[in-house]
Amino acid sequence: MAVVLPTPPIYDTSTPNDNVLKLFYKKMEHLADVTVIHDPHNFYARPKVYERFLNRMATRGDRVPTENLKVGLKAIYRSPKKRTFIRGEIKKLDLEAEEEVCDIFAYDYGFVEQDISIYNVYEFDYNNNLPPLALHCHLNNCKPLDGGDTWDPEAIQAFRHFAGEETVRMIMVGMYNGKLVVELKDGFDDIASFMALTGYSQSDAHDVDIDIHNKIVVPFGASDEKKEFTRKEVKAEDLLYVRALGGKSNEEFYVSVIDDYDQYMIERDSLSILTRNAKHVPLSEVVKGKPVSIFNKFHYRYERAIINKVIDNKGKAEIEYIDLGGYETSSMYLMKDVPVGYFERPGAALLCSAEYVGEYDEPLPFFMEPGYEFFVTVKEVGNGFEKPYILYPLSSDNELY
Repeated sequence: MAVVLPTPPIYDTSTPNDNVLKLFYKKMEHLADVTVIHDPHNFYARPKVYERFLNRMATRGDRVPTENLKVGLKAIYRSPKKRTFIRGEIKKLDLEAEEEVCDIFAYDYGFVEQDISIYNVYEFDYNNNLPPLALHCHLNNCKPLDGGDTWDPEAIQAFRHFAGEETVRMIMVGMYNGKLVVELKDGFDDIASFMALTGYSQSDAHDVDIDIHNKIVVPFGASDEKKEFTRKEVKAEDLLYVRALGGKSNEEFYVSVIDDYDQYMIERDSLSILTRNAKHVPLSEVVKGKPVSIFNKFHYRYERAIINKVIDNKGKAEIEYIDLGGYETSSMYLMKDVPVGYFERPGAALLCSAEYVGEYDEPLPFFMEPGYEFFVTVKEVGNGFEKPYILYPLSSDNELY
């Protein structure tokens, strides 16, 4: 749920949109969580596809020495609001007070926390080159009722209700004064229009000067140039905790590392919704190796897949699901282009074969039972598709079956 602060922060918390960043297209759409609301022209939203980076952001190194602390320093700190370690930028530093404290802007969320002890500020334990994950936003086609710049408290609370209760669809419109101008939709309802219809704002399609042409820039997340799926990097002797996805036999089945499967579950609905607006794959592009977003009739949603084999010249092909695992014959009429941003995450499914040791030389049926979780040790590395990963199956207490 979004947090409405009583007053806007007194610090400059706009994101440095010019030096971070990769291209996103105008009218590109994301599912997003609105994380902080000041008013409809000053709020923060974080695309759902960025969530996978938050856990990585929570790791920390050594405490920052007092002599190295300064305004503008980016570091990891213990957040009282989130009750975990998150990234932030020091906006105010008071080393003269009885308790040495600082104010920090949590730029992956969009809020400022005051009076943070300097002893809770830590260095990054990795090369921190990931730009802010929360985007500073301005709602398009929405102005205060009096036509000025001040929002009525009731209008702010209404915006919180419409935009901050659940995940919204966020459509990129342009840039203005360092903020991303967006349209927000709750399902199919345009929030700016709903604000106007309910008497909390007025519509104005030209309330900002859109200083873009065909493309806009926003912080890290995806590149429109990347057009290939990748596979998870696995090494021989790795111990993995996996979830069975199903398969034909113990010589050909699919598993997913639990963390990878959890991330797939977070992103799958976003992918499916965004694919609806993507263009269909033309017959000329139905070729082996083509990445597609394909409609799965059983699950009734779009899934990421690769064309494994072209069957005829009418667009029929065999595809392999890179997150669900498994093959299927499908038609070009169910294939669409993969939305920008969904090439970044490696495929969750690993094609595998089991090898047994000790007294257990009979096939173990749980490989074909989707949802079963167990440990495996990688004996031989595969390549994701044609060559399976050879695994030793283990029990839940790490003993060889």
